[in-house]
Amino acid sequence: MMNDHFYLVNFEAEKTREKINFQGKEFEYLANGSSGIHELALALSKNKEQPVYPLWIFLDKNRNLVYYQEGLLTPDKMKEKLREISALQWVGKR
Repeated sequence: MMNDHFYLVNFEAEKTREKINFQGKEFEYLANGSSGIHELALALSKNKEQPVYPLWIFLDKNRNLVYYQEGLLTPDKMKEKLREISALQWVGKR
């Protein structure tokens, strides 16, 4: 299911230092002493002050948010959400 309909991007907000262009905007790593965070993580997070990890964000092919969850996501819960999203995407094509 994952390989057929979804593409996983593992984004490490505290380690990724490259500039990223997303939805026409450029996001950079914000250093804070010996640590820091990437602006893209802040832009995608609902908790702008202190993002929660792990953060799961599912976007559709047009990069619109379709599911958001802070914290752990069990394999069963992920399968359930992916099935729900797949069903919604299929219904939208009718």
